[in-house]
Amino acid sequence: MSQIHFYLDEDSVEKSLVAAFRNAGLDVVTVTEVNQLVFLSAYIERV
Repeated sequence: MSQIHFYLDEDSVEKSLVAAFRNAGLDVVTVTEVNQLVFLSAYIERV
């Protein structure tokens, strides 16, 4: 089974949303964590 990864951009990084996703066991990465403020398709492709 494939795992779904969530990459949340600067418009979706509410702490409560990120916490809820992680508490549900989802794999979440935010732009702040990877020091990017622009969507990077290259990052998504390698995950």
